[in-house]
Amino acid sequence: MAINWKAALIGAVAGIVVTLIPVIGFLGGIVGGFVAAWQSKSKGAKNGAVIGIASGFIAGLIGGIIVMFFLTSAGSILGIFGAALGGTIGLIATIFIAVIWAILGAIGGIIGGIIKK
Repeated sequence: MAINWKAALIGAVAGIVVTLIPVIGFLGGIVGGFVAAWQSKSKGAKNGAVIGIASGFIAGLIGGIIVMFFLTSAGSILGIFGAALGGTIGLIATIFIAVIWAILGAIGGIIGGIIKK
């Protein structure tokens, strides 16, 4: 099965936008996976999960890189910890965020794939 990267990117953007909404922001990964599954041409829970994982991982990487940038900058500016330690913590946070978002994207993708079927 080939991944529809356009649908994955659309889902990632949708997830990031939903995350910016204060009340429902925690649903961003699930919404992104749902949108990606809905936009893709594949149907079913398995295909929805695959596209949701791709969408969630992309959105998680983008969010994690932003977190890594802020941790590195804040650590060196405030002198709390060095830029290298901030970057290391940020890299670990990026991996963690990407994995969590991939899981949430899979959940949303499964829902979207089932509904689309």
